[in-house]
Amino acid sequence: MNDKEFFYLVQKHFGYLVSDQGFKVVQRETFRHFNNAQVVFQSENCRIRVLVDRDEVYVDAAPLPPMEHCWIDLGTLIAFLKNDDLDNTYDIEIPRQEDRIAGLEAQIQQLAALLLDHCSQICSLFSREASDRLCTKLKEFGLQRLEKQAKLRWPNSVDF
Repeated sequence: MNDKEFFYLVQKHFGYLVSDQGFKVVQRETFRHFNNAQVVFQSENCRIRVLVDRDEVYVDAAPLPPMEHCWIDLGTLIAFLKNDDLDNTYDIEIPRQEDRIAGLEAQIQQLAALLLDHCSQICSLFSREASDRLCTKLKEFGLQRLEKQAKLRWPNSVDF
């Protein structure tokens, strides 16, 4: 995959952020390793990043002002908004396909639709509270969520 294909797919499926939600593209970046790339959108309340890393697509959001250490994944944000740290129905996993572009588009399409359903709530969340406080809350929620999900998957796990 080259970065032009990824950027095209992001524009195709996440274009509503610019046309309907008041975002601007503030960064397009390609990383040399593993054909990784990212597009960062920014509104007056938050930033949204669409990232491909080793053919896996991720969508994260962060408060403003930009805080590089505070990217929160879309599944965690939705679970936080629903106040349900055990809800993992929004953690999209699509089986790998032989056609890399088709596989990427399937992921991008599902994540774009999911974000569209929750974009207003996410932007509102980031506009209500100081970014450093919110970042701490979201990270703590994300860690609790991972811990609870891990215990659900491995009922005989041992706490260290």
